[in-house]
Amino acid sequence: MSRCTSLSFVIKPILLIHCLRLRIAIAGTLGTGLFLGSGKALSGAGPLGALLAYTLIATVAYS
Repeated sequence: MSRCTSLSFVIKPILLIHCLRLRIAIAGTLGTGLFLGSGKALSGAGPLGALLAYTLIATVAYS
């Protein structure tokens, strides 16, 4: 085995783990922001606005 191929076996799993951690961190940040932002918007819209918003998003996501 050459040096390059042996290093690729070591580096590739490390990069995959790093990318996975980065994706989880980004998803957690975006998810928290969306959760707080939608809660604030839905509290201002009231129960009917919340029902309409969930219905609209459900139809968009389903189709």
